Amino acid sequence: MTPKPQNRHQVDDARRLQTLFYEWQTRRQAQGLPFSQAEAASILGFGQSAVSQYLKGTIPLNFRAASKFAELLGCPIGRISPSIADQAKHLTERVASASDEYAEWREKRGLPPVGRSAAIEMTKQSLASPTSVKHPLLGWLEISGWLEASASAGQFDAATWYGAPIDVSPKSFYLIVPGDSMWNQAAPLSFRQGELILVDPEVTPINGSYVVVQEVGSSEPSFRQLIGEAGKRYLQALNPAWPDRITSLSDDATILGTVKSKMVFFPT
Repeated sequence: MTPKPQNRHQVDDARRLQTLFYEWQTRRQAQGLPFSQAEAASILGFGQSAVSQYLKGTIPLNFRAASKFAELLGCPIGRISPSIADQAKHLTERVASASDEYAEWREKRGLPPVGRSAAIEMTKQSLASPTSVKHPLLGWLEISGWLEASASAGQFDAATWYGAPIDVSPKSFYLIVPGDSMWNQAAPLSFRQGELILVDPEVTPINGSYVVVQEVGSSEPSFRQLIGEAGKRYLQALNPAWPDRITSLSDDATILGTVKSKMVFFPT
């Protein structure tokens, strides 16, 4: 993938981040502590390639990345990116008013009330601006190639790239839901054939997560809900009429990523 040109704010952010990161390394070295990019990556929860790309400015900072770097470096976000800090301030102001509107909306519809902290968190997600990082739309057999390329900061040729409506890792990717196995009209959430799902390979799934899994011996990955019960893990199709709806997750299977969002296109 050819790096996209960055605007002036993003270039300046990368330069400030490089300076602060060098200062962090100098302090760590003086204290006899590990100070490599690999060490920073383990603390940040990013892949080392992502840390390198943020420092080089190959991929621009977003709020999630800037806040994690600020915590690592012991400085306010504004010292890394004044523009992101300003966006966060405005978002906080919007959240404060919109969360009250959300609570009122639930009350009018007879829905159970939620605490203010929960309302604020839901509002943050609904107001979050799409990140400037683009993620590829992959075929189901292209996932391994993308993960290998993103891990090594290599190039990857994809015809279509989309931004993300929520904050996800740079390794995230889109897939097209291939069939009806995950569609259940009666369920509060399900997935129609043709919808796009956004998959993050750096998110650890929990019980109930929707995951993309590669089973040993299977020709291509599958999309299922992860279910844990009595210390065992299972894969569940949401379609109640689907054959072999619930299967055991084998120890040899690889979870390629956790679904974080879906995209629906409306007729125009």
